[in-house]
Amino acid sequence: MISNPVLVLRKQGKLEEAFVLAKQNLQLNPEDMEEKLSLGWVYYDYLKRHALEIDFDAFIEVLANISDLELPKKPNLLIDSLAWPIRSLVDNLISKNKWNFIVADQLFNLIKPLCFTRPSETFSLLIRTLHHGFLKYNNYLEVMDWCTLDSFEAQDYVESHINGNKGMSIVEKIYINYAKSLLNKDSIIEIDNRKHRLQEFNIRLTKLIEQYPNYVYPAYYKAKILLELGQNTKALEAVLPFARSKANNFWVWELLANIYNDNAPYAFACYCKALSLGAKDEFLLRVRQDFCDLLIESKMYVEARTEIQHLLKVYHSQSLNTPQKVKYWMNQPWYTMVRGSDNNYILYKRYKGIAEKLLYQDIPVDVVVVEYVHYDKKLLHFIKNKNFSGFFKYDTFIKNPKIGEILDVRLQKEGDNGFYLANTVERSTQQSCEAIKSGHGVIRILANGLGFIGDVYFSQELLANNYITNESAITYKAFMVFNKKRQQWGWKAFEVSLLNTNVG
Repeated sequence: MISNPVLVLRKQGKLEEAFVLAKQNLQLNPEDMEEKLSLGWVYYDYLKRHALEIDFDAFIEVLANISDLELPKKPNLLIDSLAWPIRSLVDNLISKNKWNFIVADQLFNLIKPLCFTRPSETFSLLIRTLHHGFLKYNNYLEVMDWCTLDSFEAQDYVESHINGNKGMSIVEKIYINYAKSLLNKDSIIEIDNRKHRLQEFNIRLTKLIEQYPNYVYPAYYKAKILLELGQNTKALEAVLPFARSKANNFWVWELLANIYNDNAPYAFACYCKALSLGAKDEFLLRVRQDFCDLLIESKMYVEARTEIQHLLKVYHSQSLNTPQKVKYWMNQPWYTMVRGSDNNYILYKRYKGIAEKLLYQDIPVDVVVVEYVHYDKKLLHFIKNKNFSGFFKYDTFIKNPKIGEILDVRLQKEGDNGFYLANTVERSTQQSCEAIKSGHGVIRILANGLGFIGDVYFSQELLANNYITNESAITYKAFMVFNKKRQQWGWKAFEVSLLNTNVG
């Protein structure tokens, strides 16, 4: 049986009567903590009502009244429970387009003095609410600093699953937007303190990446922070694995171009790759403008005018002002002396391959030899040593590979059947590799036309094409092969020539 008269009235929905009674009780015992909490819970019910009615002024008045109760600066159930009506109010204001910076800031200033249990389920709810509400405002950092990035519960790190689709955890979302805010020059942060803040957050971000390698986007923002700090080499190391997984997005190549800002040929290639991906022109304004700088610097005026024409088209269609830099270019003598083309697709195609190779520079090159080629299927079998062999599709990298040819490759294993996904394939400048040996000797040719020198096997076709007869003294090159029938390793010759005339 409920003995608290105020609670009885609340349960009966008689909120005004409960308020009058709780107020009177507190006036009689102004320092009594139970009476303060009793009135506080009445205020809580009012908050729920005002949130539902989207009465912001009434809501903040009641929230201020709770602060005026001067509850002890330690967590309690009443304060923790405030996260629910706050969430309800913010969601309702956003849904009715009544949420704005002034409203948000006013609400946050009343939340700040309150003492919540951290971490807790209700505080996680409040963090989510504040993240959602302040996402686009320039005081996002202030809000998240008040929440602190150490106040998450274990569940906050778990990726979401909605209708079978995997999404980012709230922690990943907050870290990403925190990074964006630090990098945003319009954020409320002292210029002198920006570098220190970036360095501090980079440590946190690195730890998050190490602990949650399944998170996709933190590596991208770590690279952007390192770039802002002038640590281009570390930025490249951080972003390459991410860039490989998101290589079809122009903004990945824009970042790589910025990282290579002191290497014009690589930056040029990255811009070509970015512009080759078919993104909408309105998304490519910054990329095109930066690319124009390199084109003009290289005196590629026709190509530069072509890019400027694309820029002007978007400025006009989007009713945007033409940047001063673009106006300056248009007033230069070269601009009137050349005519642009419809596009620079041929230029992009010529250079984008250079950029694509940059993605794999942190992966070691393996030197392999071509063992067999399926020309119809565009597949080649390769071997490096006894522990590394298989096959891959070669047609997007090289043409007409030959048996015995040495290749520099970067490969990624796909499944367990020996198939590899080729990342880079180039003809090697090396003359030999681990899987090749050279030798000489007198060949013994069997009745079936096969030849042998020790454990080196010579095919009938190879011998016939090179006019090799039994007991000829020859030199040869051979690559390593595995004899499945005998379950042992041997060598198969792919190149042979006479050393001198027959002996006998």
